[in-house]
Amino acid sequence: IVVYKTLPSSQNIEASDVYVFSSPSNVHSFLSSNSIPTNALLIAWGTTTQKALQDKRLSASVTLETSGEEELILALEKFM
Repeated sequence: IVVYKTLPSSQNIEASDVYVFSSPSNVHSFLSSNSIPTNALLIAWGTTTQKALQDKRLSASVTLETSGEEELILALEKFM
């Protein structure tokens, strides 16, 4: 039985200074309709998301190791 299915939903998003990608499918959906400014901070939630960015010739500024919000907040504070 299927217990989880990702359905891509591409939308144009206004440019930002920070992008947090939570999954490889999130990276693919976002990049299908958007581009990332040169100096933007890219945060990858886990190594598979980091690899999805690398496959698109993008480098994560930070790769989160846990699924906790605390780590995300610390990363943002470090770079902001």
